[in-house]
Amino acid sequence: MNSKVNTFSYSQPEFESTLNTAFRLSEGPETEPVAMLTLRSVVPSKWVKADGDRGFSICFEGPPTPELDQHIYYLSHPRLGEISLFLVPISGDATKREYEAVFN
Repeated sequence: MNSKVNTFSYSQPEFESTLNTAFRLSEGPETEPVAMLTLRSVVPSKWVKADGDRGFSICFEGPPTPELDQHIYYLSHPRLGEISLFLVPISGDATKREYEAVFN
């Protein structure tokens, strides 16, 4: 990964276009990937903001190890480029782990 990370906001349709595709996850810019995550869902918020916009959440699925803590991670995708997201672990078992990012 290079040190240039996109900081602009992605839209729900942009993430929907990458459903079921892989993202390389690193703990920082220019560090080796520690996991591959697959985007499994994009869910609109049930709440509408004052400006009429609606937030959304995205959920990734990854391997059972490493168990990632709640943290800002750097993800790389062939179409979206490099992004930083605050990921929160939401579930896991012996076969997989799931992580969520929320966009308000």
